Amino acid sequence: MIKKITVGIMLALVLVNVSACTANTETQKKQHVSSQLNAEIITPESIALKQETVLQVSLTNQNEPVTKADLVHFEIWDAKNGRGKEGSQMLPAEHDKDGLYTVKATFEQKGVYYVQTHISVGEQHVMPKKQLIVGDISEEELKALQDELPKHDLDTSGGHEGHH
Repeated sequence: MIKKITVGIMLALVLVNVSACTANTETQKKQHVSSQLNAEIITPESIALKQETVLQVSLTNQNEPVTKADLVHFEIWDAKNGRGKEGSQMLPAEHDKDGLYTVKATFEQKGVYYVQTHISVGEQHVMPKKQLIVGDISEEELKALQDELPKHDLDTSGGHEGHH
């Protein structure tokens, strides 16, 4: 009788262990699949002063457009203000179509700006950043502005960063 109970308990433990491993594997698969959230900031080639400018972000998950993001905001700041948390402007975006979210912004001064999107879809969060050049800036002015910028703001080589 004790032998049957022991075998029953062992069998139950094996089943619990196997099902836990299976659930863990399924969770890992879901996390891996859901980590394919991609956001690409789209800006005009040139940005004029004191004119309304359309900024967009294309949002996909597993190469499919995301049409119902929980949060899509654009944060814009003048690069001369450092990390941009002081004096930045946060604009909520609206979904246009096919995973394209849009805001309109007007730039009052020429210079180097940053735009960073803050995006949440379920438990996923992405925050790509892109450098913008607003107005006509000479090479000398651009170099002077870049010399003033903190080194971490100059790196435009990775991810979704770059300047137009």
